[in-house]
Amino acid sequence: KIFTKDHENKIHEILKKNHNITAKELQKVIKRNMSINVGIATVYRLIHKLGFSYITPRKNHYKQDKERVEEFKKKSTK
Repeated sequence: KIFTKDHENKIHEILKKNHNITAKELQKVIKRNMSINVGIATVYRLIHKLGFSYITPRKNHYKQDKERVEEFKKKSTK
């Protein structure tokens, strides 16, 4: 096992304080603060194990008409 319960608690606190931290940034924080070198997949698994989810915003197509999108959203939520 790579992380002790103490490590997991510290990482959980980091995630609670900074909701917008990326997996790459968290990987660097773990290496700097805990001297543990882990892969990015391990970071994603740890985020999930601690009850967080890694969510990325949807991309908008450059030709997308924003007015039509908003109109569609209004119609689809009714």
